[in-house]
Amino acid sequence: MVTNKSPWVIGMLSLLCVVLSACRSEHTPRQWEGQWHRTIAVPKGVQGRCVEEHLHIEKKVWQLRAVLYPTFRCANPFLELVYAGTLDQVEIKKNTDNRQLSLFVEAVNLIEMADITAGERYVIGGSALKNMAAQYVPASYTSFRQSVSLSKDNKQMLSNMYIPLLNIAIAEYPNKSALLNYQRE
Repeated sequence: MVTNKSPWVIGMLSLLCVVLSACRSEHTPRQWEGQWHRTIAVPKGVQGRCVEEHLHIEKKVWQLRAVLYPTFRCANPFLELVYAGTLDQVEIKKNTDNRQLSLFVEAVNLIEMADITAGERYVIGGSALKNMAAQYVPASYTSFRQSVSLSKDNKQMLSNMYIPLLNIAIAEYPNKSALLNYQRE
């Protein structure tokens, strides 16, 4: 027997099936997600130190591990900084084949600092880390916009640096909004 409620019931059951299947489906990684690596060299004629960055983006997690070197040469690292934040929003620019986007990162904190000189690793934590956090994450940089341009094969990503890290490593960097190359790990 078919009644007037049948289309409504069928619609509700269909909607329920869609919602339940969405809850059970596994997360499909977006093209910007994954492990990324880059080495930032000091431009000629500018004082600063070499920096290696390891960026991890997964779902709403944004984590940046930076290894700093004492000079422009990428030899004998001395400090490791780990920043973490929440990927709040992703804005994809129109007509770019989903290759140009902005990542809006919120609640950025310095979650780990380690002295890594002479092959040893001494983690600075507790109140010492908390006291230094303001120096490494100024209040005006607890949220920021990360501009991203992805290659067609998604193996390279151009992106600007996190400014507090850039200021620590290469304070006089000529173009602080420059997009620098990451390689997918």
